[in-house]
Amino acid sequence: MRTKIITAERLPQLLSRLYQETFWSRIEKRGPDECWLWKKCVNWDGYGVITFQFHDGKHQVRAHQMAWVSEHKILIPDGKIILHS
Repeated sequence: MRTKIITAERLPQLLSRLYQETFWSRIEKRGPDECWLWKKCVNWDGYGVITFQFHDGKHQVRAHQMAWVSEHKILIPDGKIILHS
């Protein structure tokens, strides 16, 4: 099981203006029925990722999960799966 990167402790930092501007600057927004293009790094299995510095080191956050948290301003509920498409 993967360790949760988006935690209650890290949520305020992820929602900060600096992190939000950094994240959204890496997306090419398209039409409402089109996929938005992630313009930066992808991990070994093809997911867009962004690396952020936290108090306990650097951690990669998947772009589609960061987008969900940015939109809803809450943690991803336990058991909920956020799809990238």
